Amino acid sequence: MTPFDNTILDNKYEIVHEIKRGGFGIVYFGLDKRLNKPIAIKKIVPELVGEENFLEMFHEEALNVAKLNHNNIVHIYDLKKTTDGHLYIIMEYIDGYDLERILRSLRKAGQKMSPYLAAYIIAEVCVALDYANQRLDTLTNKPLNLVHQDVSPSNIMITRHGGVKLIDFGISSVKLHQKTEKKSTKLRGKIPYMAPEQLIRGNIPDHRTDLFSLGLVLYEALSGQRIFNSREDVYAAGKNARMFKKAVKDPSFPQPLDKIISNALEPDIRQRYQSANRMHFDLVNYLRSRKESGEMVDYLVALIHQYCDRKKRPQGPPATPIELTLEKTSTNTSGTSKWSEIEIIEETEVNIPAKQKSPTNTKITNKTVYTTDPVVESDEYIRPVIDVIRASVRDNKNKILQYCFGFILILFVFGMLDTINGWTRTGAWMRDLLFSPTIEIATIPDKAEFYLDGRKLAGKSPIEIANISPGVHQLEIVREGFKSIKKSLFVPLEGKVQIQGEEKDGGPDYLFRFVTEVKINSNPQGAHVYLNGVRLNQKTPCTIKWEAGTPFALELERPGFNRLTDFSLNGSNGAKSRRHWEVKVLKNEDAKYSVNGIFEKRMVLETRPRDVEIYDLKSNRRLIPEPGNTILLALGSHKLEFRKASFISKKLDLNITENSSNKIIAALSRNVRFTATSASGHNVDIGANLISLKSSSREFLKRREKTPLTLALPAYTYKAVFTKAGYQRTEITVGPNSRNVTVRMKVAKAVVDVTVLDALSGQPISGVDIYYIPGNNLNAPQSPFAKTDLKGRGLGQLPSGKYLFTVNYRGFRPLTRNLLVRAGESYALVFKIYPSH
Repeated sequence: MTPFDNTILDNKYEIVHEIKRGGFGIVYFGLDKRLNKPIAIKKIVPELVGEENFLEMFHEEALNVAKLNHNNIVHIYDLKKTTDGHLYIIMEYIDGYDLERILRSLRKAGQKMSPYLAAYIIAEVCVALDYANQRLDTLTNKPLNLVHQDVSPSNIMITRHGGVKLIDFGISSVKLHQKTEKKSTKLRGKIPYMAPEQLIRGNIPDHRTDLFSLGLVLYEALSGQRIFNSREDVYAAGKNARMFKKAVKDPSFPQPLDKIISNALEPDIRQRYQSANRMHFDLVNYLRSRKESGEMVDYLVALIHQYCDRKKRPQGPPATPIELTLEKTSTNTSGTSKWSEIEIIEETEVNIPAKQKSPTNTKITNKTVYTTDPVVESDEYIRPVIDVIRASVRDNKNKILQYCFGFILILFVFGMLDTINGWTRTGAWMRDLLFSPTIEIATIPDKAEFYLDGRKLAGKSPIEIANISPGVHQLEIVREGFKSIKKSLFVPLEGKVQIQGEEKDGGPDYLFRFVTEVKINSNPQGAHVYLNGVRLNQKTPCTIKWEAGTPFALELERPGFNRLTDFSLNGSNGAKSRRHWEVKVLKNEDAKYSVNGIFEKRMVLETRPRDVEIYDLKSNRRLIPEPGNTILLALGSHKLEFRKASFISKKLDLNITENSSNKIIAALSRNVRFTATSASGHNVDIGANLISLKSSSREFLKRREKTPLTLALPAYTYKAVFTKAGYQRTEITVGPNSRNVTVRMKVAKAVVDVTVLDALSGQPISGVDIYYIPGNNLNAPQSPFAKTDLKGRGLGQLPSGKYLFTVNYRGFRPLTRNLLVRAGESYALVFKIYPSH
């Protein structure tokens, strides 16, 4: 119990009991007597800040933090300064645990935090940091530019309801204003969470420094260990950035989080995340990939209940401003410090001389050891390798002999089989020498199978049949896709083998031609068929018998289309055709071939711009338009690509039929950059809104866009409409070849309607001169605004601003009035003037 227990500040805030003592003072659990709600009260001792003027500076800084109003930042309710110099900060009471406590509990349980939970917590902290850095002072409308300077797990609170709070925001920043001696820079924060630019160069921290610290917290939350354990680790990271970037990569991390950590922990502050909003964006994109259901807040609540609430809670809930201090317990021989894991760690101040040299040959603990020594293999390793090679050579000699014997055996077996089957000329000669009689048979097409008396013979045509017993045998020749050939084979007791009813050919003993059917069709159907120049009395679709090896020159003719020619069949290679023909080899049917003639249709091209290059992607060829900008395309599906320099290529899928349109319309797009500038200012984009982009009454803009922007637009002429608050609505024309479009927008003016009345009669007074002076300077020269008409009205326009209007008319007293106008709005001003006598 301290002397301040049960003390009431300002008859409103009651100090109930002390929670803890930290680097800035003492934290109490208290009650707001008027609102009857728990609060946290932090007492700041004057000795921490130093002189009185710095205590005032601390007071001013705390007031800036009190202006923050965000769900992820602890709220400061009030500041109280007593007559004895003590400063009390009345702040929000948070019922929960700091991230340091949660991570320590997970480590003791041998667990690690889920990557999604870690990403969610850090994303919430990013929102808080971005809000504080971008926050404007409500009175001066100037950025507060608040920097935390001490982002660490101990300053990130997780409430029992799953909320994330950043505490001690900016309270330590006043320390940067203290004067230091001997040209040294005083830093605030904890060494394991400092950025290299702080410790090495002593730079004044900015919002990017907080992001480096936040990256260290994310790494610790994922891995369960810190990256930095000592000042030397931070030096090593700053001096050897390349090795540090390799050291922070961890293959166990999800790839998106590993990339986020690399960006946040970039030693070069210029290459780091430049805003907390950008880091938050990447984290949210990763969180969208999570597959499990449920809210992250529920998972946080469950995590706290499982790992933190199992222990008995101390008397009084933990207070908001929990501070963790880094304590150095021992130093090893390499200069790397070890830090004890104690529950309360005090904040560390580091004095760095301005010209101090950082340690060299430093290692980063808990990760990769930096080294430049080459790797040299020892003789003890090389000798066993040589011995293994020698032993292998001795063993291989026996294998080589075995392989040679096997090769000779294979040659012998092959020779025997060749003699039996006659694969080579040598084998056929040996077979004829040893076996007789024989017969040689060839077929068109070749590779036919032979059956002798129902028994399948080995080999395919051309073939020699030997060792046939004398007599008459049934020979059947079979080839897929053709009708089988059946013949009688006569083997006399003496003489040559004969096939009855057939004559010997000049080459082999006998040559047989297979007969098949050819199915002929066309697209469209109903075409006349010409075979070898003779018109048949048939139209497509039809079927024609063909003897393989005989001429087969096919032509198709249909009114309204070009005649299809240049198609032929031969017995050995099948079909020879060009792009106008489709040929299929059929299986398990009486017909061998299916031939489909494809007629072409003349298509008219309408392209924007003209003179584009056209490619048929299916045939991989360029189409050259004929006179009249036409091309011939076969009926069926096509995939065309239109190309032109400085334009975006366009692909079209077409299905051309006999009744389809003969027009091809293609408009290529080009990138058009839009910028908007003030007509009365510099050539700097003002961020105007593009609200409409029409061509021939067709709207091409799907949603409002803000300049500067780049759009891919087809090569048409457009009407573009731009708007911006304080500027006149502007419409411009965008040509089909435009690439860079700049719209000059005029500043909008306010319409002021001034009415002058006789104060006595209430009648309008005409001919009254109306003058105005910008601002409130009565000594400035007057400018004429308008002269009233018969109805006593004078109408004019003025830019936004404050004006002093004066009416002056003979016989009446002058009258002056102030008016504040805004661009784009209308105002009515009535003057009732009295006679001068």
